[in-house]
Amino acid sequence: WGCASWAEKDGLTELVRTQADKLKESADGCQVLASMIAYGSAKNRKHIVKGLSSSCKEMATYQDTCLPVVRALVSVDDTRLLTENILKHLLHPTDILEENMFDSVCSAVICMALNPSCGSSYLPKDMVDKLKPVTRPDPKNQDKEMETSKKPTEKRRAELCKMALPTILSYV
Repeated sequence: WGCASWAEKDGLTELVRTQADKLKESADGCQVLASMIAYGSAKNRKHIVKGLSSSCKEMATYQDTCLPVVRALVSVDDTRLLTENILKHLLHPTDILEENMFDSVCSAVICMALNPSCGSSYLPKDMVDKLKPVTRPDPKNQDKEMETSKKPTEKRRAELCKMALPTILSYV
């Protein structure tokens, strides 16, 4: 992966996004999905996140499979997409929220959504290392690097908090 050009990475991401349903069932597949979310275009990320929607609750409760969910929460700029396809399944209905808050892995995933630095202390260091921002060459200036995620982390966090906190506070 490290020696592939960005065009090759984009091509692979395009191919993988159609296979998200199959890849999310194994730890290795989840590693691939997390990389595709990290390095993919906004369009490819959207397809992958939608593919995770139906099983993100189950994925978020296992350390081997939660990486794509967490990577999406810290990388995808479209917070409405994240709310509809991930947070909604982790926070609703209230009995699911209660169950998730007492699950050590899932509660770390929810914490990562609300405050990325907070949840990272509950996840293994090797997983946290895989969540660092990814950069790619700027198409306008090849000498410069730009993050694949255009929205600042704090803005994404604020938007996710705005959508998630009412549900969490009603539970508390």
